[in-house]
Amino acid sequence: KWFHELTLATIPVHVGLYKVFKKHFGQPDVILSCSLGDVSRNICIGATSYEESLLGMHDFAEVFTKMKSGLSIHATFPAGYHAQHVDALSKYDLAVSIYQTPLHLLIGGSIENAQKWAQSEVGIDNVKLKALYPYPLHTILMTECYERIHERITSTQIESWPHVQIYSAVEKMYLSEPHQLRAELKKNIVSAVHWSESLIALQGDLKDAHFFNLGPTPSLTYFHKKTLGNSSPISDVF
Repeated sequence: KWFHELTLATIPVHVGLYKVFKKHFGQPDVILSCSLGDVSRNICIGATSYEESLLGMHDFAEVFTKMKSGLSIHATFPAGYHAQHVDALSKYDLAVSIYQTPLHLLIGGSIENAQKWAQSEVGIDNVKLKALYPYPLHTILMTECYERIHERITSTQIESWPHVQIYSAVEKMYLSEPHQLRAELKKNIVSAVHWSESLIALQGDLKDAHFFNLGPTPSLTYFHKKTLGNSSPISDVF
């Protein structure tokens, strides 16, 4: 029940914050979103309606509230992580949910397996693990209801394309067609989100860029500063 309520509440907040942003700053050059933010983004840009988006999220929320296995685990690497560390996760029935910063990963799976991975593959002194939630997010969780989510979102009508660039944190590329929005939304629910890599790519593309956070601002600001440092201004809209 709590996840249904959270979903219903979060999407209108995102949409409202976007309207506030446009009122004071005008239309952004690029929108980058993640997870539930992708659903909100499609409403903000007029690609789909609030009611239609909720239909696509219904099974997701229902399955989420019934899942009891696994955790979301925050992994902090003081010296940064390497590709071989990530590649080794699958050997321990673990998977990346979000590449948060060059020093942080959000992993789905059991804490016991994560500890085995840390000790055998990374070195116990080279990574710190912290269990965050009693459910895994994204990658592991969503494989449980992929087909039902796929069917719902495939039927969602996304016809229009906005006059604003969309960057996919799943595909790590710009999107340019309505069908890509639908495909990217499905992948977001069942794939790892490359948040830090996307920020770095946008920073390289947009000279003198100013980033604005719309959402859980303390977390986003922390991620952005850990990824971009002081090289790009970061402001909160909340």
